[in-house]
Amino acid sequence: MSSLTPMLPPLILSASAAMCHAWYADGLHQRKPNEVDCIKNLIQSALPIVQALWLPLLQQIGLQTTLRGVVCHGQPQVSFPAASKACELGDLLLVHDHMPSRAPPQRRAVIVQAKMFGSSGVNSKNAIQLHLYQQWPRFKYTKWPGGMRSLDSIHAAAGLTATLPLRLERELSITGVPGGPPASSFMLDAGCRYGMIDEAYIRWQYGRMIRNPWRMCSAQVKNVYSSKAGFTFEIYLALLLAGLVGRHAPQTQWPVNLGVACHWSLMVMELLSILPGPVLPGAIGLPSASDNVSFLAATPNLGLNTYRSVKSPPTGRDVEDEGAFGIIHIKTAGDLDDVT
Repeated sequence: MSSLTPMLPPLILSASAAMCHAWYADGLHQRKPNEVDCIKNLIQSALPIVQALWLPLLQQIGLQTTLRGVVCHGQPQVSFPAASKACELGDLLLVHDHMPSRAPPQRRAVIVQAKMFGSSGVNSKNAIQLHLYQQWPRFKYTKWPGGMRSLDSIHAAAGLTATLPLRLERELSITGVPGGPPASSFMLDAGCRYGMIDEAYIRWQYGRMIRNPWRMCSAQVKNVYSSKAGFTFEIYLALLLAGLVGRHAPQTQWPVNLGVACHWSLMVMELLSILPGPVLPGAIGLPSASDNVSFLAATPNLGLNTYRSVKSPPTGRDVEDEGAFGIIHIKTAGDLDDVT
């Protein structure tokens, strides 16, 4: 049993209480919210309460902890071969960074696509976006919060000076390990979730029990758009803190060159650059991706063939969600082995 495991029940219960309080305080129980309403409520209203409740709990086991978040207008969008149009990369990024006192920083993250879930399942289906999460083909950024010039500025500060379109291409199966195998299907799936928001639990009730409307569902489950599978959000967030969910990002600083870059790590750094100011300030963290220019990137090499078989996406009419992107960034410092 890991040393953090005994803390999971109080962490889960306190996060659930915080989210429920914020939900009612914002009046979301009285109407049918949309995805943007729920993301704003989660980050702007619930997250400060979660931090206030988690801080003393984690101090008991010697962890310094900070939770911060941001909601910005617009979402990162991507395109990939055979897709008829671009799609959202996600609505929400969850990241946990841990700084041991005598070891390198450790990071886990997950990209989340929020979906309202009605009596018949997901209300706004998007086959192209589902294909992205199920297959993870090589993709290219086509839209960025604040405009593509904002992403250009991030790359310039990091020394990513490759010609287009290579500078904007990512393939999340590339781990950056020379001669190593590509990321497994399990790793690819661990890095993404659908954040289902179940309208049946808008009042946070299931009979006489409390039930969080938010549920984190794998894109690989059968009939994902109608599936009831997945941890509720407060459970998933605590498990992310314990290092039991999400995908490990082995690189927490900009790579020397993209030929040895872990593309998952790089994508997480790019998205974290949306956060204002340092991502991990002071003694318990790292500079933000936009500020971290000490490890400059050279000319990238995206010619690596991972030899993965990626199917073509289905065709059909897709429904676009409303645009907003949120980040929740948990930072801890301490010497617990189980928060890796």
